[in-house]
Amino acid sequence: MSSRPLSPRAVLGMAMRFQVTVDGLSLGNWATCSGLAVTFESETVMSGGQYDAVKLLPKALKYSTITLKRIMEQQQSMAVQQWLRQSVNVWINGDQTYPGGTAQIQLFDSTADTVVASWTLRGVVPQEWQGPDLSANGTDFAIETLRLAHEGFL
Repeated sequence: MSSRPLSPRAVLGMAMRFQVTVDGLSLGNWATCSGLAVTFESETVMSGGQYDAVKLLPKALKYSTITLKRIMEQQQSMAVQQWLRQSVNVWINGDQTYPGGTAQIQLFDSTADTVVASWTLRGVVPQEWQGPDLSANGTDFAIETLRLAHEGFL
């Protein structure tokens, strides 16, 4: 397999340059994002009289939970808490028809000016927020984790 050199104009995504918004509210920049995945489940069916092949029928699409992590920062962490409070208010008021929000994850190039790729997640709801482990004896950074359940991005 031969490899071709990249064009000097190629715009490459930098894994450390991305940001997340939900319903237009910026949740800021994050250190890690995992779970951008979809599994195409299928069912195998034998067709009568056809012995050399099986049919694959679509069954379901399954989307992974998105996990975001970062060092806590006042303004961005407050934005997350604001969104979580809004979500709690909807759930507490008993709105069982809450369709979830729309989140967008944007991946930028090395200059952070050009969007290389983006994923729009539909039906987004917070699945879990985890605050930092605090210790007077430690010197670690305070890390927050946000897990987002969603109905898909394709």
